[in-house]
Amino acid sequence: MTNSDDEGSVYGYNFDINNWYSPSSNWDSQQSYKHSVISYVLFEGNQGDGIYFDLFHGTGQFITAFRNRFNGQSNNNGVTATSHSNAFLIYPYNRYHNIIGNVAGQSGYHTTYTSLQGSSGNTQDLSVFVVGTGTVNCCSAGDPLTVSSLMRWGNYDTVSAAVRFVSSEVPSAFSDTTASTSIFVNPVPASQILPNSFYYAAKPAWWPATKAWPAVGPDVTGGNIANVAGHAYTIPAQDCYTNTMSGPANGVGNVLSFNASTCYSSGSVQLPAPPTNLKAVVQPGM
Repeated sequence: MTNSDDEGSVYGYNFDINNWYSPSSNWDSQQSYKHSVISYVLFEGNQGDGIYFDLFHGTGQFITAFRNRFNGQSNNNGVTATSHSNAFLIYPYNRYHNIIGNVAGQSGYHTTYTSLQGSSGNTQDLSVFVVGTGTVNCCSAGDPLTVSSLMRWGNYDTVSAAVRFVSSEVPSAFSDTTASTSIFVNPVPASQILPNSFYYAAKPAWWPATKAWPAVGPDVTGGNIANVAGHAYTIPAQDCYTNTMSGPANGVGNVLSFNASTCYSSGSVQLPAPPTNLKAVVQPGM
């Protein structure tokens, strides 16, 4: 959970299971959770239940989710949650976000591709994406700009059962009375080829030689995660939890022993290095 101001961070290649939310045993509390004002943040290569952009402590702008595997449903202290269980929840006043090359949804559970603004996104909504929805706390009619400024490109979802390169899901033209639309519109990409990473120039040294790189995306084939048409492999963090630490499938139990050397290399520890090739973007008037 990002619970304070954050700009320019990268959250990369994390595995998550059993997000315990004690007020409700049936509530799915997503792995990646924007709970304050954040901008220009990248979520890349993560695997868990989902990503949640809420509005309770502030807005969010220009956030990118790239090559993540979010199944939209997790355990909550041993209970399989069926409330708030979506792969992507993007609440009002979260604008200009980019959802690129992800694999989303739970086969046999989610029945709808998208719920748009004005519909209920808090409970029993079986959509992979909940976008611009109203809440009891704010703007019951929803936020149309959350929808119109959202870019989705090259994602696979279990409801469509296909990779979606859909021009109507690219904000190539929309109305924003608070800004010049010529600044923020995105032309429809001329290519369906995606980079392996938005911050690694090449496969990182800590990535196992026998593990597919990248692990998730529309161009990935033969993956070992079931029911996503081969578009996703487990990542090293999940392999560590499952194979080395012998973590239980539902995530419940005692604290496990972790040793980075046994998970990420056979000799010296090779942990992920901080990104070095990020670029700052300054908006007009700032």
